[in-house]
Amino acid sequence: MSLTDPLATIVSILSNASTGLNSTGYEIYEDDGSTEASILVTYPMAKEKLNSLFGSTTDYDVIITVEAGEGDTEFIGLSTQVHNLPVKITAHTIEKHTTTGTGQKIITSELVIWKCFDVISRFIDAHVSAPGGSILTMEQKDHKFERDITIRPILYKCIIEVECKVIR
Repeated sequence: MSLTDPLATIVSILSNASTGLNSTGYEIYEDDGSTEASILVTYPMAKEKLNSLFGSTTDYDVIITVEAGEGDTEFIGLSTQVHNLPVKITAHTIEKHTTTGTGQKIITSELVIWKCFDVISRFIDAHVSAPGGSILTMEQKDHKFERDITIRPILYKCIIEVECKVIR
């Protein structure tokens, strides 16, 4: 029996979700408040490389990374193993501000990162049971928000911790 990599399943779910955000009612917009954001879903990378993707020719508005941690294994029945796999889903955006003609800020990076948290949380909730591949269930455990001021522009992050039950 060939099972897919659980991280690949999560990346696929989030990638498919991010390509149709407006059509599903989950909107993440660029700083102008009306243009759909460009989103990349990928695996972890160095923060310098990550930061370069915001200003390069691709110029992503949001980058979502998916990373696995160490887990433990439990046995169900005689031959089935279920691995409790902690997964960290992190949404990243850089500090940007757009102003209206009157000089009023309309969308900030903090608002974008909160919207990412909301969207990712809803997709996790929608895929709690049988999300696909080798993942039996996934459940959101914790979340936090951070700012990395050691690089410019400032990098905003929303880190969502998820626990997946994976068939081995």
